Amino acid sequence: MNAYHPHKPPFHPRLLPTSTTSRKNIWPFVKFSCDLPPPAVFSLRILRLSKSCIQVPPVPRLRCSIAKPQKNPKKPTKQKPPPSLARLQLIPRLIKPNQNTVMKPYLSYSLILAAAASGMAFGAETAYTTPVGYITHSIAAAGANPSAETYLSASMVETAAYAGVSISASGNTVAFAGTSVPTTFDSTYVLEITSGPSEGWWSTVTSSTSSSIILNDVFPVATATSISVRKHSTLKTFLGNNTPGLVTFNGVDDSDEVQVWDPVAQSAVPFAYISGVDLADPLYPNGAWWNLGTSAIANDYPIEPGSAVRVKRIGTALSFTSSGTVKTTKTQVDLYTDFNWVGTPLAAGGTLNGMTFNTQLNQFDGVSENYDELSFLDPSQTARPFAAIDGAPPTMYDLGNSVEAGTEPFAQGTGVVIKRIGNPDGVITIPGTVVAP
Repeated sequence: MNAYHPHKPPFHPRLLPTSTTSRKNIWPFVKFSCDLPPPAVFSLRILRLSKSCIQVPPVPRLRCSIAKPQKNPKKPTKQKPPPSLARLQLIPRLIKPNQNTVMKPYLSYSLILAAAASGMAFGAETAYTTPVGYITHSIAAAGANPSAETYLSASMVETAAYAGVSISASGNTVAFAGTSVPTTFDSTYVLEITSGPSEGWWSTVTSSTSSSIILNDVFPVATATSISVRKHSTLKTFLGNNTPGLVTFNGVDDSDEVQVWDPVAQSAVPFAYISGVDLADPLYPNGAWWNLGTSAIANDYPIEPGSAVRVKRIGTALSFTSSGTVKTTKTQVDLYTDFNWVGTPLAAGGTLNGMTFNTQLNQFDGVSENYDELSFLDPSQTARPFAAIDGAPPTMYDLGNSVEAGTEPFAQGTGVVIKRIGNPDGVITIPGTVVAP
């Protein structure tokens, strides 16, 4: 079914308890509440929610005005950018983890020597090889609906352009010994901390000199810290020249959309691909990604670390591959009050507990409605909500089926919606992919 309202962000069910019980049997009876205005149809039964389709409304093609964020958690990039099944096919051999005991996915290092990264500068004059590979993504078919939505993530990242150890930091300027820093870094690059207590912290670069890098955010560590700099993932690096084969935009007919969520403005920024013939620009003979809100070419629009994009498909099912470098370090993800589109940076995927959502999300206790709800959207357009619950240890819980769900897979190359209900902005850290010796 379709529940459509053009002025509300995508909504997911909110469960409100009528009584409290133990962890093993949360809510013998539940009632269903949702802020989504009519028209909407919901199905409810005792003990669990029925798996009805809740269709998220399409986003109007309007220019987005984006409010300046607060200091915490971090500023968006200058350009203000805000589940399908996927299969990893790595050039190295893949060892599937035991989801009950392993906290991080492991990749075999036996063949990685054949996949050494190229073009990397090292401030400490050390060298290492980087695992690379590709992921196959699936995009859901519209079927009987006008469109279908799929959340995808760019789990493979760009190869690092610089790696080094800072000697000091002041505000948003990070200093390095010598003159080995490339002077060409700009807002298309992202710096991340790769070790220590702040591992996974990242910020968009604004500029660089031969001995310093200036960031969009205040650097959190004043002492020597390992960092790396790489290009942001973008619409072009992730989706190529319309690699998935989406229905292109010609200004007249309906088209597929790729949407990037701005969690500060709580709105989606819509994009579509224009063919070379329709674009008629000699600089882009094969076409380009087009911002439907600003009517501008958007090949370099960033997909921030740990975020997901949403594909709105009006045709049949599609699949495509994305390639890049396996991210072996942690990734910090900003969670804003209300909706967040979160992707996995794990090249081999993971589980909800393995990715430590169980210990980092605000817990659901069966009493307060203020908790973090994590929802998958299946290809059938069925939303499946989960939340963290208390225990020894805490675990993720399937709110629809009333069962513990710590081993629920979070497939590589996919994304989820996390709704932060009644709690302030914050940060979570997702572990990195571990390469086994």
